[in-house]
Amino acid sequence: MTTVERDCVIAGGGPAGVMLGFLLARAGLRVTVLEKHADFLRDFRGDTIHPSTLTVLGELGIRDRFLQLPVTRLPTLDAVFDGERITMVDFRTLPRPNDFLVLAPQWDLLNFLVEEGRAYPGFEVRMQTEATGVVIDDGRIRGVRAAGPDGDVEYLAPLSVAADGRHSVVREAADLTPRGFGVPIDILWFHLPKPPRRPSPDARVLVGEGDGPDDRPRGVLPGGNGHPQRRVR
Repeated sequence: MTTVERDCVIAGGGPAGVMLGFLLARAGLRVTVLEKHADFLRDFRGDTIHPSTLTVLGELGIRDRFLQLPVTRLPTLDAVFDGERITMVDFRTLPRPNDFLVLAPQWDLLNFLVEEGRAYPGFEVRMQTEATGVVIDDGRIRGVRAAGPDGDVEYLAPLSVAADGRHSVVREAADLTPRGFGVPIDILWFHLPKPPRRPSPDARVLVGEGDGPDDRPRGVLPGGNGHPQRRVR
């Protein structure tokens, strides 16, 4: 088994893992992010970049470069109830310049952050490398075990981060028990082609009209007890 020493090893190449790796490398640490897939091209649960996130990107000096990607900017989110169109959220009331919501595929955000991170010598992302457990020595976690294209690897680091999802392998191997919190709603996230006209009077949909290639409407349908099952075709 190959052994690699780093300052931090992060299991999981989602937004949390990649952003953390970027921030730590920016601070001068040697960081490895482990991502089990060969690329980021999968449909995630949402593709919104909120104004607060744009503010963070601005503080990091990478906001303008991010907005050069083919993203969609939404100044408002409207809803149609009984034929009446209501502006539910108006981002234009926020301080400029981050007074809009951005729609972008999450893989574009991840690829962008990885490219920005490569400007720092301590940053690396290992694709097709899946965390399989933790390294324990004298009762302490010393790193993460992983399986990659070239075989098994032990990444030894003072800091190991489990960012590998809700069914985290690293968290389970570390014998950590998460606390679960229920939510009162269910959200069905889907894409539909943008209609040539505004929604019909019987529509129940949040509508975003943006200025980019991804200005398709998004829908939030009632869920839970008392509501009939919906089918989306």
